[in-house]
Order: sequence, then structure tokens, then C-alpha cells
Amino acid sequence: MKRFFVSQILGNDFELTGSEHHHLAFVMRAKPGDKIILCNGDNCDYKYTIVKITRDEATLAFDSKSKNKQNPKNKLVVFIGLIKLDNLALIVEKLNELGASELVPFTSSNSNIAAKNVNIEKLNSIAKQSCKQCGRSIPLKVHEPITFKEMLNEITSFDNTFYADRGEKQDRITREKTQGSSYNALVIGPEGGFTLEENLVITEVATPITLGSRTLRSETAAIAATTLILSKMGEI
Repeated sequence: MKRFFVSQILGNDFELTGSEHHHLAFVMRAKPGDKIILCNGDNCDYKYTIVKITRDEATLAFDSKSKNKQNPKNKLVVFIGLIKLDNLALIVEKLNELGASELVPFTSSNSNIAAKNVNIEKLNSIAKQSCKQCGRSIPLKVHEPITFKEMLNEITSFDNTFYADRGEKQDRITREKTQGSSYNALVIGPEGGFTLEENLVITEVATPITLGSRTLRSETAAIAATTLILSKMGEI
């Protein structure tokens, strides 16, 4: 059953308009009698039957409300050094599908993208579109970029913070390291990596982990490390 995202309160008959109506009517070519799911960012799926479709809106009859079973039960927030915008968009899509809860870009010495060039609205839209594939009703939330110093302050509030360290060769993520914790963070460096000084500072507040002997691109490291951690957390 296809799902569509709106910002209004759901649970009653509904008039679908705007871009989601356009997708329903002109891309999906839905017809009266078809059933769809509406989501508004809470933990539920709202099932509707299409009653009428016009050029500008679709009239929907409310059928039922149920708890969404695809939303993550445990929270993983991924902090990533700013990288090329196309690669950042890829990370948003894949981390949303895997079950990460939030993505926080940050600037550091080797970042080659300016924070002002990051279109957060577009990235959050990508997360919503990805939910139509993976079935989530609460999309991954992409935050405005923060500084390296702000990132260091934020990661101290988590149960565990893991840092994908290219210099670490032995310490791997294990189930024991995530056991009993439901609020974890992951830090991934920018394409140029961290400076020596940044690396020394971050290892004081985060647990270095290895992703193997191969040197991975930032987007590959983010997807691989997220998969490993969520697997150990029981989300995959």
C-alpha cells in the first residue's frame, strides 16, 4: 500500500492537495476505491480509501489507524563531517532505510563544503521519500550543520558514542558494547579525514572502532558503520 506524507492531523476524512496529490493522481495514477496510507510524522499509519480525485485534490475516507512497525525502536544519531552534497543525499536515503534516527552534519578542518550550501529542506524531503520504500512513518531527521566543537559537546549526552577511526585496527563494534543502551551516536569524519589534533580530541569522548583494513569513503563508512551498530542494537 503506497504511503504519502502530510503535515496535518490525521484520523478523519481528508482532502489531499499539493505535491503528494500530484504524485497520487498523475504519477501513481490512483483511482477511486484504491487504498493508501497517510503519515504525518507520528508513530502511526493512517489508512484511507480514495473517494474522489480531481485535478487539484483527492477526497479520502478514513479507514483505520495502526502503530507503525517499521520505525526504529532504538535511537542512533549519526554525526558526519560535511561531504559532497550528492554523497550526503545518498547517506540520508540509505541511513533512513537502515533505521537511523537523525543525521547531524558538522564542519571540521578538512571539510570542503560550506555549511551554508547544505539544503536541509531538500535532505529532509529525501528522507520522507525514502520512507515510501522502507515503510517508516517517522523519517530520519537531518539537522542544520554544527561546528566540530558543538559536535563534541553533543556526543557526551549519549549512552555510547562510536567513532569510525581509520587508525584503529583491532576494536570492533560488538553486541556487548550496545547492550542495555538505546541512545547511541556514531561519528564519521569528512572526506579528508580529521586532523591529528581533532583525532586526539575526539578519542577522548568517543570509542574508536575499526571498519576493517580497507580505507572507505565517508559515505561508505557511514552506511557500513550504521548497519553494524543497528545490527548489534537489534534493529536489523
